[in-house]
Amino acid sequence: GINAEYGSDASGSIDYAHAECPEAACDAAELQSCEACTDEACNWCDTTRTCTHLPGQCPDAYTAVGQCEDLAARCLAHADCGACADDARCVWCERTIGADVCSSGEDDLGTVCPGIFDGVAVAKRAECPDVIADDIAAREARCAKIASCSECAADPECVYCDRAVGNDACSAGVDGEAKECDGVLFDSDGITDAAQCPDVLECAAVEQKCGQCVDAGCTWCGESCVPRNVPCGADDPVVDIESCRVNENCGEYGNCATCTLQEGCIFCISLTGDGVCENGTDGKALACSNGLDRKRVHCSQCADAVSYTHLTLPTIA
Repeated sequence: GINAEYGSDASGSIDYAHAECPEAACDAAELQSCEACTDEACNWCDTTRTCTHLPGQCPDAYTAVGQCEDLAARCLAHADCGACADDARCVWCERTIGADVCSSGEDDLGTVCPGIFDGVAVAKRAECPDVIADDIAAREARCAKIASCSECAADPECVYCDRAVGNDACSAGVDGEAKECDGVLFDSDGITDAAQCPDVLECAAVEQKCGQCVDAGCTWCGESCVPRNVPCGADDPVVDIESCRVNENCGEYGNCATCTLQEGCIFCISLTGDGVCENGTDGKALACSNGLDRKRVHCSQCADAVSYTHLTLPTIA
């Protein structure tokens, strides 16, 4: 093999083709740009952006400085940070004093700003100040269109902020961080957990039955009542009273308390004192059939171990 230091093989004879450009030298980190590479008599492979000591490794290798692209001019042509960061050969260099600029970087490596800059080097588009500002503005505009707390809090980029005076609002948060509300504009730290939202709490406070849930403007989600805009895991979320599930077994419950605790069932008592457990008008537990002759009995009016015939005729419809 080749001795990198002396350019000789095991027999001691000189391999002049490699002695002038040892592999270790061409692989050096500081030579991984065209001008630096060719200046050391190495071969620059522009397709892979690597410096090599063997011409055969890259048929179209640059071997002279004059063949290299003027990266400084190429990068300087990028007027903003985003365009600069999109170019793998360039780096955006910020100054504390003076205009920021797109540079080919130290040794044309496109990674570190030259020493003439005293600010921050930006190599990724997402880190660009103008891109960050645009992203925050876009997120703020999107969050502001969300009306409900539950939908807002469910979005990882938004936070629901309330005011003591004025309308509550969905916001992108402080500096685009959806963790807390702007203390100047809002009166709270914000809500990022949908379970703490007023609309969720209101639906959770409704009697957890289909009819009562949708009547309150919520969605019946199989076993729970949630706001209309909250995703429902149930196969058939119900948002209108006509779609509430009918309990076809209501007639089997002869006891008042047992009946009123069943989903979709109501206990009805007539003017003559007879009672029956039924599905209600059109099979929906809203009103007793033959409404003029029967009155709905609510659970609080039932008495276990007491026959419905002993109930006092209720006055509620």
